[in-house]
Amino acid sequence: MADILDALCTVSYDPELECVISTWHGYASSNQFRAICERILETIQKHGATKSISDNREMSIISKPDQDWILSDFMPRLLETGYNASATILPFNHFAKISVEEIVNKINDREIRVRYFTRIIDAKQWIKTI
Repeated sequence: MADILDALCTVSYDPELECVISTWHGYASSNQFRAICERILETIQKHGATKSISDNREMSIISKPDQDWILSDFMPRLLETGYNASATILPFNHFAKISVEEIVNKINDREIRVRYFTRIIDAKQWIKTI
């Protein structure tokens, strides 16, 4: 399953930026989406990262159950790590963009700075200031 997850989303740590970068590459089933999120969390924990860049340009829609899971299960665990900043590059797909914005609108109240970007270079420049 690791190869499939790698094809759907690349997750890496950038030591220069001291952040985790995830780059989505298309549609992921619910199980795949959650497994990728777990991989992102593990990478954050492994490196003690407090910030990330999420390149969602090629992401597909996030289902309502997965949005709920992000908020009720994933986010509390993420916050326990000290995570506090996300540079979010919005999806090209209109419905995926709405999914991402709905999640972000609900997590802004949880001590996470989130900024939207359309270009990775702008996201990296902002992350450097955190």
